Amino acid sequence: MGMQKLSTRPSKTKQKISTRDAAEGRVSCYNKKMLFGADKEKTKNVSLGVILDIGSGSVGVAIVASSPAEKFPSILWSYREYLPISKDDTDTRNRISTTLLNVFLELDGKGLKILRDKYPHHPPSIIQASLNAPFAYTISRNVLTESAKSMRVNSKLISALENKATEGAHEQVATALAKKTMNLATLSEVITSVKVDGYSVRLPYDGEGSRVSLHQLIGLTSTNLIEEIELIRDKVLPKAQIDFDSFMSLYSRALLDIVSFKNDVGLISVTAKATEMMAVSEGDPFISTFLTKGHHSLAGSISEVSGLDMSESLGIMRDNDIDHAKLLNKDKLEAIQSVISSYEDEMTSFIRSLGDALVIPKNIYLQIDKNYEKFFADSFSRSISKATGLKHTVYPFTSKFFDFDTEADSRILCPAYIFHKKLYSDGLAEDRYLL
Repeated sequence: MGMQKLSTRPSKTKQKISTRDAAEGRVSCYNKKMLFGADKEKTKNVSLGVILDIGSGSVGVAIVASSPAEKFPSILWSYREYLPISKDDTDTRNRISTTLLNVFLELDGKGLKILRDKYPHHPPSIIQASLNAPFAYTISRNVLTESAKSMRVNSKLISALENKATEGAHEQVATALAKKTMNLATLSEVITSVKVDGYSVRLPYDGEGSRVSLHQLIGLTSTNLIEEIELIRDKVLPKAQIDFDSFMSLYSRALLDIVSFKNDVGLISVTAKATEMMAVSEGDPFISTFLTKGHHSLAGSISEVSGLDMSESLGIMRDNDIDHAKLLNKDKLEAIQSVISSYEDEMTSFIRSLGDALVIPKNIYLQIDKNYEKFFADSFSRSISKATGLKHTVYPFTSKFFDFDTEADSRILCPAYIFHKKLYSDGLAEDRYLL
């Protein structure tokens, strides 16, 4: 791709923030050159933000300070709360609502006090909210238009293809939800490639071709969840703008920024009750899916067959020096191993359902709470290799790239890096994808 990328691409009319935010003057951060006005000399070059990570079984929050001179951001304070345990998954919405409220109360009471002590009169202006499955759907769409004669490839055609991709993503999720009624909101829309007659081009592009394809990564969620977060925001940080996105979209941007996508790569993210997977080939995410099993799901199954409580069952998977073979009898150990094997078999079947073995990249990055990296990296290596018959290497993402001195919640580190590098902007993400 030898063409130079220009900065004159028409701005998008779609916003990732709600109409309510727009009406109240909280404009999107796309075109802001400086997100945070510095009212004191010592904070002139420091950006302050709140990271909100909504997982399948927990909600994490952190206050982050970012200085352009530093390689990593500073995490001033972080907190995570798990959803109340319930055997009935139908009340997940109520449990996430309760947890969100509690997390914002902690932010208001403890977090902002720490922030004011260090940066007085300098409140954060942005809340970067990332939503994990099943609260967010990350959809990869490829749309194509072709004609017997050459056609003008301009901003109008590109916009039409973008709209077609977004409409297809909404239809895909609506079909998957079947009988569930959910109004969908668009979290993000990132163009990852544009090809004219088979050749990659950069935007803006004003040429001709008979075959034009556009690949887009789209994040969707429930409008009700967006509105609920905004209502809680109004009580704690009423002047802060919220930038919403799916975690997998942000995760792929972080990985692109760190290692680039010159080779095919896989991404896995495991939360309490969900596992998300993405495969990227030549820069384009072409698989993005999830299943409702996570590390707490596995711990629950271990608890059922062993009699261990949830904390002890989670301890089976933690990277620690405990030798469970010496603490548990033979029957319990065999029952636990049987559960783990069944879990891996389920993962193998899921991988096979995605299609041909060649679609699963050999190098895969795993995002999970740092305490569980080794267990799940080994587990996924076995499951995926069994599904494809090939050797796959699973790298622990957090400890490989964010192993700096911090006691913060390790799942916060990736979103904090996104904030630090300002990768949450769709426009900037497209710049990186379309290099």
